[in-house]
Parts: sequence; C-alpha cells; structure tokens
Amino acid sequence: MKLNIGDNLRRLRREQNMTQEALADKLGVSFQSVSRWENGTTYPDIEFLPAIARIFGTTVDGLIGCDATPSDEETEQIMNDFCDALDDETIDNAAIIEQIRSLRRDYAANEHIWRIFGDMMYTETQRWRDPAVMEELRITCREVMAYPHPTWLKNAMVQYMSAIEDDEHLDGFLNTYASDRDISRTSLLWSRYTNREEWDKLEQFRVHRLYEHIDALLSDRGLWRNPGTPNDAWESRWINERKIAILHTICGCTPDEKHPVSGDGAVDLFAADRVWMGIRHACYLASTGEEETAFVYLDDAISLAERVFALPDETEIGCGCKSFAGLTLYLHNERANPADENSSHLAQFRNYSRVEESGIVYCGSPLYAWGIYNALTAEHGWEWFDPIRHDARYAAYTERLRALL
Repeated sequence: MKLNIGDNLRRLRREQNMTQEALADKLGVSFQSVSRWENGTTYPDIEFLPAIARIFGTTVDGLIGCDATPSDEETEQIMNDFCDALDDETIDNAAIIEQIRSLRRDYAANEHIWRIFGDMMYTETQRWRDPAVMEELRITCREVMAYPHPTWLKNAMVQYMSAIEDDEHLDGFLNTYASDRDISRTSLLWSRYTNREEWDKLEQFRVHRLYEHIDALLSDRGLWRNPGTPNDAWESRWINERKIAILHTICGCTPDEKHPVSGDGAVDLFAADRVWMGIRHACYLASTGEEETAFVYLDDAISLAERVFALPDETEIGCGCKSFAGLTLYLHNERANPADENSSHLAQFRNYSRVEESGIVYCGSPLYAWGIYNALTAEHGWEWFDPIRHDARYAAYTERLRALL
C-alpha cells in the first residue's frame, strides 16, 4: 500500500493557503521537518497524524492515503512499466533495485505484486543473475509471503523464485516454501531446470517422470474388480494381459510357457509390478476356467518374489531399457516391532527408493509380502481364487509366501 502523506499534506496545506512555517508553528516542529514530510524524505511521527488531520479537517486514513488505493488498471500499468524497465538495457541494475524496493513498499499487499517475479524470470536481460538484485527479490518474497494472499499467488511466486534463485540459496528456499502438493520440490526443480534450459540436470527428472507414467499405466487403479460378474473377470484379464505385454516390451524380455510374467527371471526395476500382475492374472484365470494356467502364473510370480526377498539389503537394481539408464533402485528391508501389536502389517517388505546423482530421493511401490500373502488367504475380496483354493498346490504356494514373512 502506498503512503501518500507528502503529496496529501502539500495539497491540503495549499488548499488552505497555509505556509510550511505556519503549519510547523501549529505542530511545534521546524518548517524543515514539514518540508521533509512533503518531499517524502521522512514521514511524520505517528503522534502527529491525528493533529495534522484535525488541522485540515480530514481523517488519518485520508491523510496517509488509505482511501487513495490505485485501481487495477493503474496497478497493472505500474507493473507494465516495471517490465519495460527490465528489458531496457539503458537502465542499470541499481535503478531496478530501487524500483523493486518502491513496489515492495507500496504494493506488497496488492495481488499484482507477483508480477515482479514473473516479469523478472522471463526478462531477456536476466537481471536476476546479479546477486544484489537477487537479494532484493528475496527480501520482497519474504515480505509478500507474510501477507494473507491467496494460495495461487503464493504458489506462483514460489515457482518463479525457485526458477531464478541461485544455486547457493536454492536448497534453503525449497526447504522453506516447497510443499508436498501443488509446489513440491520435484515440480519446482523441474520448472527451474526447464526455464533455465539446464538439460543435463533435467534428464534425471525426465527419467523419473517416465517411470511414474509407466508405473501409473501398470497400476490397478480403478480397474481391479473382484468379486464381480463373469464379464468383469474377462475384462480385467484382458487389461492385465496388455499390461504384461507392455512391461515385456519396455524391459526387452521374452516370456515363455513356464515364465509368462518374469520372462528370463531377472530381478529388475519392475520386479514388484511383475509379481503383482502375476498374482492377479492367476486370479483372473482361475475364475475364467483356466485353472492349470493359473498355477503357472502363481508359480512364476511367487518364484520371482522369493528372488527379490533373497537379495541382500542395499542391492542396486536397474533396468535393461536404455530410457531408464542411470535410474537405480536400492532394496531396503524393514521388520515389524514384535512388541507392537499393530505393526504386523509391516512384518517384512522391500521398499524401493530411488537415488539420483543430484541427491534427490524418490520412493516407488514396495513389494509387500503381507499384501501378497493376504491376497491368497483373504476370505473376502479375492473370491475369484475360489475355484483353486482347495487344490494342494494352492496351499503350498501360500506357505511359500508365508515363509517370506
């Protein structure tokens, strides 16, 4: 908010044909003080404001300019002038810093304030690379974020600042302002590297996004319907077959009759997906009358799970697909606390954590032994397994899973 005390004081004094000396006498100050107030060099002490307002028959709000808030059109023009100044190479950075300070002082509470950061990011002159300019932007960001601005405005500011902040201060900025949702560290860094055209840093994020997209494609979100009608079983089976085929294509492995899911049996980046798709496909096959084939899928999936759990902690797992070059998963093993009655669901599982060269860690889907075991033993939710539950082989596979716990 801009304080127009100086301009208003001069206008009111002249309207009453009062000299600076006369006003100074009424207030008990020097005429030099009045002159400095009118020139904007200093502001009157707060104790003088009611007295000045009474002298001129106005309110304190009217005196300081609270009722003279610029319109949106005026504010937008002010911001447009700032943007023009950024692109004007005849204007040095010292003048730009003064403009930022003025905008911060007068418009920190205005919703147009985000323009400072957006215009700064997109300027061709890249003034934000000047440490002095950057420090002024940090101060402005802190003050603006302290106002009760709407979330969209604050998120926009954080995104712009994360793109122009220097490497030395970046981590501290992200720790302060990044959130788990709209402005996560990952999304902010993706935007930063894209805007700065730092393609080498962006590559690791590209790989991770590709992994996330494929993981979402292979997931069962909204498609796992059990129990249901026979048509549901056939539809789910058809979808799962396509997912398995996609996974084989991505990883470059060739399945055979005994290894329809694992292919060559190697434990790779998508081992957890292979296990779960094998378990689910066995369920579909049992429900649609192909019981012997269901056991083939069960054997393949459980054998792959056993190979995963046999690996020691900190084993590095990659993928044969060249699009995932540089992506490594580390296996971690956690056990439940025997003293905690509510911790049995954590009994033992493999938790995939992705470690980038940049030091950023991502977590994927765990291969969850209890979840697989419950799928084969649950009374409800997996009824499509019912046609083969009484087969001795089914009990044997269940015991093999239990051994992993």
